[in-house]
Amino acid sequence: MAKSVAKQPVIVVEEIRIREETSRAEIAAAAALHGTPPRLEVVDPTIIRIDDDLLRDRLVYVFGAIDEESAGAVVQQLHWLDVQGRGRVTIYISSPGGELHSTFGLFDVIRSMRSLTVTVGIGDIASGASLLLQAGQVRKMTPRAWLMIHEVSSGGHESTTTKTEDDLVLLKRLQQQMLDIYTERSRVKRDEIAKEWKRKDWWMTAQEALKQGFIDEIMAEVKPTKAKRRR
Repeated sequence: MAKSVAKQPVIVVEEIRIREETSRAEIAAAAALHGTPPRLEVVDPTIIRIDDDLLRDRLVYVFGAIDEESAGAVVQQLHWLDVQGRGRVTIYISSPGGELHSTFGLFDVIRSMRSLTVTVGIGDIASGASLLLQAGQVRKMTPRAWLMIHEVSSGGHESTTTKTEDDLVLLKRLQQQMLDIYTERSRVKRDEIAKEWKRKDWWMTAQEALKQGFIDEIMAEVKPTKAKRRR
């Protein structure tokens, strides 16, 4: 009779199976690669839920498109953390943007927190996500991240003439709010920002974003240790 082999406990990040000893940084990197927040399923009763562990470490993730549902989930996490204490909350952002009203709502919540908030842009931080990055008291980007700001878009939805006119008025007002934030939080003049984003999507490297004042610092890289030569 064959001996039964005990199952090796594993952690699942969406569709990614990871060994129990995998570090938090590796889990976050794997989740970023697949464009999903690090939500882990318990596939063995001996495994601790790592998403809860990351939240206890005051780490929050905004990955993928921003909509009412995703923004609402992040708002709940931020409120919970702010009630727990006033330690630093780090918010990692990698997103193409999304619904502007949801983005503004999340922006306001971050700005109203009593805790020190640090926003970190990784990968692409585009459209409304670039606005969200500005909400942090301290704003960072990873060395090879890209920031993109652009003019508010109507999205091309069909509508009646009256509705379209109302939408255009609203879009202009939202655009003014965005300009207010970008101007307040950067070293670029208001008319220069408006000129840049009317002409094109304004993409910036981390170094360019730092120079223009859209972030406060670039995250330092940990240099790998050199392998010892065999004698």
